[in-house]
Amino acid sequence: MSSPISSSAAVNHISSDFLPRSDIREIPGGYGVPFFGPIKDRLDYYYGQGEVEFLRARMKNYNSTVFRCNMPPGPFLAQNPQVICLLDAISFQILFDDSMVEKKNVLDGT
Repeated sequence: MSSPISSSAAVNHISSDFLPRSDIREIPGGYGVPFFGPIKDRLDYYYGQGEVEFLRARMKNYNSTVFRCNMPPGPFLAQNPQVICLLDAISFQILFDDSMVEKKNVLDGT
């Protein structure tokens, strides 16, 4: 798998000026139709694709390691299944940089 930064040493040097503001784009993905979107994603996650292929297919579809989706358990058990998946170390570095991401009432878990 190729990435813009391939060495693990480069990950330690990420700063708030790593990405120019013009390179920052909207997070891809979606949640689907209310109620039915989370049910479909739950079926795909547990029965259709499995956990790994569920994430891998969306990563390939959106051409990004950061995307929006619904995570199980979904309706009936969780109030809000909508999440933003972060699937690589670079995403986590940017997520916890206060100058790039506002963290007001958003870091909740299911």
